[in-house]
Amino acid sequence: MLTSVAVPAAPAPAPAPAGAVPHVDAAPQTLADLLMPYAPYLFDLAVLSGRNLAEVTYASRRYDPVTRDFVATGVAIHRDAFSATIARIRIGGGVQRLEGVAVDTRALPLDPAVRQTLQKLGRETVTGDVTLSSAGGNAAAADYRLDLGLQLDGIADLAVSLDVAGFHILMPLHEADPAGGASDEPVVAGRLQTGRIAYDDKGLLPAVFEVYGAQQGLSGAQFAGMASMLATAGIAGAFGDAAGKVSPALQARAQGWASTLQTFIAHPSHLEVTLAPPEPVELSWLQGEPDVEAAIAALNPQVGLEAAPSVPLVAADSFPAAASGSEAVAAARQLIEGVGVPQDVARGLELALPEAANGDNAALRLVSDALSRQPALAVADGAGQRSYVTLLLAHADGVALPEDLLSSLRASIGGEAAAAAEDEALDAWMKTDAGQAHRRQEAEALAARNWSRIGKLAFGYYEGDAVPRNLTRAYGWSLIAAAGGDAAATALRDDLNQAASDGRIDLPVTRARVIANGLWALILKQDAAVAPAPADAGHAEPQAPTPAAPAQ
Repeated sequence: MLTSVAVPAAPAPAPAPAGAVPHVDAAPQTLADLLMPYAPYLFDLAVLSGRNLAEVTYASRRYDPVTRDFVATGVAIHRDAFSATIARIRIGGGVQRLEGVAVDTRALPLDPAVRQTLQKLGRETVTGDVTLSSAGGNAAAADYRLDLGLQLDGIADLAVSLDVAGFHILMPLHEADPAGGASDEPVVAGRLQTGRIAYDDKGLLPAVFEVYGAQQGLSGAQFAGMASMLATAGIAGAFGDAAGKVSPALQARAQGWASTLQTFIAHPSHLEVTLAPPEPVELSWLQGEPDVEAAIAALNPQVGLEAAPSVPLVAADSFPAAASGSEAVAAARQLIEGVGVPQDVARGLELALPEAANGDNAALRLVSDALSRQPALAVADGAGQRSYVTLLLAHADGVALPEDLLSSLRASIGGEAAAAAEDEALDAWMKTDAGQAHRRQEAEALAARNWSRIGKLAFGYYEGDAVPRNLTRAYGWSLIAAAGGDAAATALRDDLNQAASDGRIDLPVTRARVIANGLWALILKQDAAVAPAPADAGHAEPQAPTPAAPAQ
């Protein structure tokens, strides 16, 4: 029976009862989450300041606690010839939307051809929506999925999507290169993974052809034909005239692009350009102006008149009840992500958990994703301990988890069950190659009486991002390292003691002391060949263990 530290009589926050639903989103997770509730007041300040420059009014503004967005309605901006209204502004951490935008161009100093085009379209007041989404990215890794949508009523729609990993803009550092060899231009770093530009014509191009054709004494159809020839000649000039510089295969692809563009100009509707690199492309390499053929081979552009194939749609009840292996993982992914089928995270988790328990890394990540989306599922139907084991293994494998998810789940299942789950996860992990290597590191640190490394092992058990988290062992190993004089481990020991006393964690201290006493006895029984530790032994290189010490 594991023994937990008793909570003192003084008022203190107690661990959540077993079976309680973990709440990992109660506290702000980002700076935007923290500031967004105050956005209405910041908006008032901006409007007040802006009224020195223009007439600005609005109907309402509020903070939406469900979507965590700032919402303003009926916004109107007027200044001299400029007049614009926005029916609704919605700004959040991942999506920014301007709905019902209307800009009156009649009093604006536009180019005559642009004005004639808008008049021909009957759209001198331009209306539409603008959406910018960065949802689905990973800010910590500088990974961004950007989607821009521009819908102009009766004119055109434009959609741009970019999936970029590790995106940075590096400014020049002249002082770092006294010889002056550093570039004066910023360097764009990152890896382009996919890209898409889609254009839907709603009458814009025919109107443009008519207006500009009239200036040349041509009909709209005649001007379109001329534009088609010029576009084809431009593509041919870029690739066809480079015989000997680009391959015949690339010239053939260019001819296909020219043919597609001709068809689009003759009958404007949908045009789409996609970038599907076989491997992520370094943006800095593209900025360096690589060979044309090499760049096209790397980006793998496709030009078409049809929308890119959408995900296959399947019936919600088509997933087999007894799926296993890769079939179960694929079905779980679809259900958890809600792609091609209405999202059902609970069903996806049910399919992924058995595969995760068998050590499937993809399933481990899916379980983490599922519980990140719906933390309450972690303790549904008594699955809390099993979910906790799976998440411990996933986190040790490098899977990013929502902040506080492990702590909340641990509190929900109780200290003893959590300790048992932590031991189960550690036992499973110790059978892997990484676990065997970790066992050897522990034995070497103990044999060398390297208190710094022993303290590092204690922190490793506490952090749980390289070895499955195990608070019992974190406390036990911190007792050993602190006893040997490691200051960092002493602080960890005292922090765990205080957290247990305050009721912030349910820590089986008796079990931890059993582990510590066993390790301490092992150290004291070291072979006489192992010399007593010198004063700075905490920083000594590890020596071979004699004999090998098993992980406790």
